[in-house]
This record gives sequence, C-alpha cells and structure tokens, in this order.
Amino acid sequence: MGDEKDIAVLEVSSHSQSVTSLSDFTRSLSFEGSVIASPSIESFSTIADQEASIADLEVIKDIHTKVDNPQKHVDPLESYISFRVTTKTTRSEFPDTECIVRRRYTDFVWLHNKLVETLPSRIIPPLPEKHSLLEHLNRYSKEFILCRMKLLDQFLKRVASHPVLSVNSHVIVFLTAKLTEFSLHKKHSPSLLNKMSESFYNLTNIYTTTMSSRHHNSEFQQFSDYISNLYEKISTFEKIGTRLLKERKDYVTEAHQFSAALNTWAGYEPQICSTIRQVSKAVDSTASLHKSLLIDAFHEHNSHPMKDYLLYIDAVKQVLARRDLIQAEYDILGEDLQKKTAEKDQLTNRDREPSNSATPAAAPTTSSLSLWKSTDEDRLEKLSVAIPKLTSQLEMCDEKLQTANNHLRTDMERWRLEKKNDLKKILLKIADQQIAYYQQSLNSWEGVLSNMN
Repeated sequence: MGDEKDIAVLEVSSHSQSVTSLSDFTRSLSFEGSVIASPSIESFSTIADQEASIADLEVIKDIHTKVDNPQKHVDPLESYISFRVTTKTTRSEFPDTECIVRRRYTDFVWLHNKLVETLPSRIIPPLPEKHSLLEHLNRYSKEFILCRMKLLDQFLKRVASHPVLSVNSHVIVFLTAKLTEFSLHKKHSPSLLNKMSESFYNLTNIYTTTMSSRHHNSEFQQFSDYISNLYEKISTFEKIGTRLLKERKDYVTEAHQFSAALNTWAGYEPQICSTIRQVSKAVDSTASLHKSLLIDAFHEHNSHPMKDYLLYIDAVKQVLARRDLIQAEYDILGEDLQKKTAEKDQLTNRDREPSNSATPAAAPTTSSLSLWKSTDEDRLEKLSVAIPKLTSQLEMCDEKLQTANNHLRTDMERWRLEKKNDLKKILLKIADQQIAYYQQSLNSWEGVLSNMN
C-alpha cells in the first residue's frame, strides 16, 4: 500500500444515504484511484458474472442480485462504506423488474438477524465477520473493501436462491425499500435491553441443551457429527494454506534476491555471462509468476473459499443447536406431563382404597383424615388444571419440532448439494491456478535451454 493512489480507494461522499436518485449513485467512484469506476446501472457488472436478461431469468431463476459499487460516506458523527444492491426479478411482489438501493454492512447484519429471528429452523447463510482491530485500522483499504463486498454479494445470492428465505418480507424490504422506508423498518428491531435479555435467555438454553444431550435425535446427531468433522478438515486445510502463503511470500523475496545476485555475478564472468543472465531472467520471471499467484491466493484466502465455508458450517451448527433447543423443550414438557399424570393416578387410587379396620390402633384420627383428604383434593384439583395445559403445550411443541425437523431435512439436502458444487469449484480453481503457474514457469526455463542451444 505504498502507493498513495491505493490508499484513497473510494470517493468520499459528504452526504449520507439520504440520496435516493439513481443518478446520484452513478456519479460516484468515476475517478482514478477508486475501488471501482462506477459502471452504468444497465451494465450490472462489477463482480465478474454472466449477464442475465429478464427473459433469461425466467429460465434460470426469477431473482438475481448483485452487491457492488462501494462508496465512502463521511458524516459528522461517523464514516462508513455503503454498497449498491441491484436486484433483477420477475416476481410480482417486487415493485419493478429492477430495484437499486444502497446498503451498508450494518444493514446486512439487520437482515441476517431478522432471518434468524423469523426463520430459526432454516440454515441462514453467514455474513463476513466484523473486522478485527487490525482490520479496523485498515477498513478503507482496497483489499478489505473488495473482500467484504464479495462476501456480502455471496451472502445475498445464497439468500436469493433459497425458495423460503427469498420470499421473506424482510428480504423484500431490504432489496427494494428506499432509505426513509428502510429506516422505519429497522426501528422495529429489538432494543438493547431486549437484546441483553435474549442473550441471557440463549445462554440458559445452551445450558439446558447441554444437560438434555441424551435426548438428541439420532438422525440429526449423525449430521452434527459430520458437520464437526468437516469443520475440522477444512480448518486444517485453511491453516496449512495460511502457512504456505507465508512461505511463498518468503520464496518470492528470496527468488528476486537470487536473481539480483546472478546478475551481479554475470559481470565477473564474461565467458558465461549470457547463460547466467538467462538463468537470472528465468528466476525473476518465475518469481513474478509466483507473486501473481500469491495475489490471487490472497484475495481468495481473505474473501471466499475456506474461510467462508468455516463460517457457513458454523451457521449450520447454529441451526442444529436451535433445533436441539426445541427437542430439549419437548422432552422436558413430556417428562413433566408424565410425572404429573402418574401423581394424579396415585392420588386417585389412594382415594379409592378402603380403610383397614383390622388395625384400629394404627388408624389415623378423624381430623388427620380430613386434613389428608383436603390436601389430596387440592393437589388433584391443581393437577387437573395443569395436565391439560401441559398436554396442549406438548402438542404445540411437537408440532414446532416436526416443522423444524422438516425444514432442516430440506435445507440440509440443499446445503449438501451447494457445498459439493462450491467446494468442487474451489478445488478445481486451485488446480487451474497451479497448472497455469507451472506451465508458465516451465516455459521460462525451456526458454533458457533454447537460447543456450
């Protein structure tokens, strides 16, 4: 980031998101040094993707989203980055076939939270993590903004491709509402006190789930074990990739130093000067190719593949945990109902037992019999009220659990297919990059041999 041009990566807007005109959006980011030279609205192109006309969408899918065109806003109280969100669709619930709005990261967080809140038994795709302290200091850098933009685009595409998430009312508001209307919707979010209470409630539920682990459904426990193993494997892959990235950076530095040393040596060896310089050129060329590979690997490492999938697996773990909460609630209600039913039966049978006149010495007094009978009657009356309530709660919880199970089965099947396709693309892209690198490196060294001959 030594070049001053790379530091000022965004056009600074002194106004907030109150601008609603499309022409205001397209005037941004058109000068040299910006992250993205603002394309026209019609081009719909900033992140590489195939163009899709409305006719194509009817064949492929009926909604298509894109996140691009970042812009920096400077307000008196804060500075932030907003992104253009463009939606093309043929759905009747949308006001137009093309909707264009601007959203910032906190708006995406609001949408994600609303989806979790309204659809707790669905797999909600992950958002990019909030920046670390180091990233916070560099949150306006070109690399950071492009990585975040790519992940936000990936999140929204996953939501739009989901048959249930995409029709959620909050998603439609997010994609279509202008700033004033969207701000009103956001104001309905829970207050800080409610969020704190919810956090405490979640902690309590996590403890309850842990204590009720013996009640896990075997079907979902098997999938949970698979998810944990997958997370471990991908995490290992990602850690090794990070180490290799560091080692390759060191290799590029040393290769350039090696090339410089060879050029210096060539000055002292006139007889083989040409050969030494050819080797030096091949080493330098290979180092440059390696550097290009590193740049691609850096952006991929920081913006999508394995890091992103670790977050995605976490999202799957969270929905499994939410299902387990419902299972734990169902089990606790069932156990409580069973205990109260058994107690009621015991008290009812006790009232029906004849008194034993053969043992008058042990027989209770009239006053104690009256007190005992009164206590049993009070308890029976309370149980008669509690048991129907518990039965109703258990039936509702059972319905909730079956709904969650059905949702999860459907989403897990979709996720398995999506994961297979995505991981296959990631690995094939790595293979293509490596083949291109080694092929070009081989060409450089073969050039040395041909020049020597």
